[in-house]
Amino acid sequence: MTGCAASSGSAATAPAAAAATAELTVSYRGEPLSSARIVARLGQEARIDTTTDDGHSAAVRLLIEDAGAGNYRTAVDVQYDGATIGSNQFLSAPGQSAAAESEELRLELRVSPT
Repeated sequence: MTGCAASSGSAATAPAAAAATAELTVSYRGEPLSSARIVARLGQEARIDTTTDDGHSAAVRLLIEDAGAGNYRTAVDVQYDGATIGSNQFLSAPGQSAAAESEELRLELRVSPT
């Protein structure tokens, strides 16, 4: 992949200044689409924009929130050529791996405190 960039923007409910590190891997139709390690403040959206080797654009949005009891709630949204191809919410303990898979899309995620 080429043209990978990450940015973060403020979400409407930014509850705290605490940060977390998300390790995220996205595969689409069996091919790796994005793999990143993102450090983000809780409650703030992070975004990765990339271009595949064959010229398609992809964007991954990630929002990590405190789910209480030491857990994280993470929302992931994946777009391919401008169309949303998948969205999922994960509830996980720090350092715990989580995955979601559909016919064409696979998301793997691990969130840890920073």
